Amino acid sequence: MKKLLLLFFVAFVCTNTMGQLVFKGVPMTGTVDNFVEELWNRGGLGIYERSKGRVWMKGDFAGYTNCQIVISPIEGKNLINSVLVKFPTCYNWQCLISKYTELKEMLITKYGTPSSIVEKFNAGYIDDSQKIKEINYGRCSWYTLFNTSQGTIKLAIATHILNSAVVIIEYTNKTGVNNNKATAIEDL
Repeated sequence: MKKLLLLFFVAFVCTNTMGQLVFKGVPMTGTVDNFVEELWNRGGLGIYERSKGRVWMKGDFAGYTNCQIVISPIEGKNLINSVLVKFPTCYNWQCLISKYTELKEMLITKYGTPSSIVEKFNAGYIDDSQKIKEINYGRCSWYTLFNTSQGTIKLAIATHILNSAVVIIEYTNKTGVNNNKATAIEDL
């Protein structure tokens, strides 16, 4: 009987967390406040701003220091929808592509083969010295996407301030996407 109860408990715990993405060991489930509190309790991240339901944190992530982390709710609710990590700014292509490549390899190790990879400049070949400018002008698509049963993980190169760019990873819960879609359908 004890074995049966233990088996039931393990199955219950697994089914309650298997449907959610996990960020820094914390399931992306429940309220934004509870999620942030759990991240805070694990250490390595500090809160520095709250606005319109979003929480901005700063700290260590995936071996990098001084990362900015933005936790966003499902629109109109206090339930967690996505976590965006912005890695430290790069001012040259070599810094940017080495960071992107290292993170891509780590994500492939964890999540397997990407669902899609797009890595191109609109103008074709661009000299390394011009690549940051092309990114700033929006003439570059550089991302790797992982679709999982729990949601999506997108690694990308994004514009930052003039003459710089950043690598970002965005974790988006499938639950949040489905809730937004259900609400939109309900509106119809």
